[in-house]
Amino acid sequence: MPNEEYLTTAEAARLLKVSRSTVQLLAREGRLPAIRVGVQWRIPHEAPELWLYKQKQAGGKQRASAKAEGVKQKRSGFDDLVKLAAPIKLRKVQ
Repeated sequence: MPNEEYLTTAEAARLLKVSRSTVQLLAREGRLPAIRVGVQWRIPHEAPELWLYKQKQAGGKQRASAKAEGVKQKRSGFDDLVKLAAPIKLRKVQ
């Protein structure tokens, strides 16, 4: 019986419409909440949708403020994602 609380990198990649290596990179950099299980990553099933939502929200706000300031800004949104994902009690992997 598979554990449906977590997604594999392949499942998360399909949801995000990116490659598995992109999901692994996001997890490794801490930009997508994930848990390391041996050599594999497991992503909480809410994380991809929350990540996409926060990226969209952060992108619109940053573009508006960057236009006003005339400056390009980095897009992250991870801190906000962690706040939204707090109820699922993620542990930071070191």
